[in-house]
Amino acid sequence: MPKPTTDASWEVEVSDKTDRPVRWNGQNSQYYKKLMEIAARKKDTDLYKVMTQQIKYDASFTSLQKSAWDAWELALRELIFSSVCTDMRQQLMDMTDGSTMWKYLCDQYEGTANDQTRAMTKRQLYAQLESAKCKQSGKVEGHLNYMCRLKGRLNTVGMTVDDAVFSGMLVSSLPSNERFDRLRGFVDAGMDCVDTPEKVVAMAATFDKANQADEQLHRSLGAKQSFGQQNKSGGGGGQGRGGNERASPK
Repeated sequence: MPKPTTDASWEVEVSDKTDRPVRWNGQNSQYYKKLMEIAARKKDTDLYKVMTQQIKYDASFTSLQKSAWDAWELALRELIFSSVCTDMRQQLMDMTDGSTMWKYLCDQYEGTANDQTRAMTKRQLYAQLESAKCKQSGKVEGHLNYMCRLKGRLNTVGMTVDDAVFSGMLVSSLPSNERFDRLRGFVDAGMDCVDTPEKVVAMAATFDKANQADEQLHRSLGAKQSFGQQNKSGGGGGQGRGGNERASPK
């Protein structure tokens, strides 16, 4: 199972022309799955229903229905093949229909293949969620999104994280500074303004923007002070030289 990261390797590459995933190699499977479902729905509503198993093959299908089913399977196979990297195509190439390919991807990368895989996936994802930390200079918004994605993946494999527990994880993962320490106090006190993870994320993002504004202001003031000191030093030297010149006998 691919390990989630907070850097670009966790992003799903999307074609500018088709808005579909390209060269996918297993990262951020939830996002990939959602993009693929949207792509299937845009292409054909019935194709989307086949993909999501709302329409299933029936041995009693007429010849016309079987032809339609074969066309959907081929379309789904092409849709999947065009979205994945070469290594993954090699894993899928012996599968004869799109439904089998799609089930394989979902089971493999969402950790739902069997009970043992699900249990292992739950442990891994929960450990990643519990140990997640944002560095002092890290991107807070990206870090919070990463934690929310981990929680979503846990839901996918059948593990629900209590909102109060998740809120505690969110604030505990943030770096130490005046605003984030205050936010931790709000959560510990059970204040209404942060009584859901969504409210915690929103306030953390607001505090992060305020921290960034403070840093920018400090840099700006520091640059102005440094520039002023240089001018003062240069001006004083010039006056001194001028005074010496006036004091010198002709």
